Amino acid sequence: MDATQRHNLSTCTHLIKRGSRYYLRRRVPSDLIPVLGKSEITKALGTSDRGLAVVLCRPRCRFATRQ
Repeated sequence: MDATQRHNLSTCTHLIKRGSRYYLRRRVPSDLIPVLGKSEITKALGTSDRGLAVVLCRPRCRFATRQ
């Protein structure tokens, strides 16, 4: 793995690990918290592999940002 690949694995800031599984966690905008009833949304990525979690995280992060 070269330096660029290592950097790409570390740049998904919305990725969290619980136990051995990875999740995507995004903050809910403050004006939507009363509507949704929560301040963050967590989505299971269904993997324990960090590299795959980063790959799965990116399109979901882009989608959430556009909404």
